[in-house]
Amino acid sequence: MSGFRMPKKAVSDTLDQRSVAPEAYVGTTTRTEIISNAMRPCATRADYAREIEKLWHEAQAKFLAIGRYLVAAKANLDLDGQRGDYERFVRNDLPFGRQIAHQLRVVAEAVDGGRLAEQELPRAYSTAFLLASLPDEQLRLARQQGLVAPGTSRPQVVAFRRALVPTDPVRLQLSRDRLLAEIERREAELEALRSRLAEVNLTLGTIDATATDITDLDNGMNNSSQA
Repeated sequence: MSGFRMPKKAVSDTLDQRSVAPEAYVGTTTRTEIISNAMRPCATRADYAREIEKLWHEAQAKFLAIGRYLVAAKANLDLDGQRGDYERFVRNDLPFGRQIAHQLRVVAEAVDGGRLAEQELPRAYSTAFLLASLPDEQLRLARQQGLVAPGTSRPQVVAFRRALVPTDPVRLQLSRDRLLAEIERREAELEALRSRLAEVNLTLGTIDATATDITDLDNGMNNSSQA
């Protein structure tokens, strides 16, 4: 396998446009991917519609399958390995970033948790995420308005979410204050974690230096005894 990796932005756009059902996935090669994506001869509107619809459904199944892998990875890597293995896995091993991984995982959890049905997911993972991240009451309202459906577009969901934002200045100020307080709290947590990391790095450096001194001492004693 070559070391080729698509840019993360390109991967994001690709996941939002096209994709194989998880039960159909058995591993692919470049040759089989080329064959599966090759254009088939079409002579009528029905022919074109059939092929496009098939690929359209595959796109939805693909991002859902990836999300399920991410859910399993988060559950298993930090459980069986060291804490933080999942974050390192996302950061170092995947062709897309933390934000996309989070969105795909949220969608998969919403489907497998019964909040969203697979057949009603929008085709684009980013649109599905906007629905999956709604509180239950807002999701119920979105469903009543016909927005929880495969044909729903991202602008439709964005407009729906904006309509839910309170227009009362007092409530908006309270919401702003809560967000600022949460940001401040998380920044404090990050600073505490950085301090702990610095202490660990310092301890490791001391241990390495001590080990080097002991090795040098041993070597010196061995050389003296041989002289």
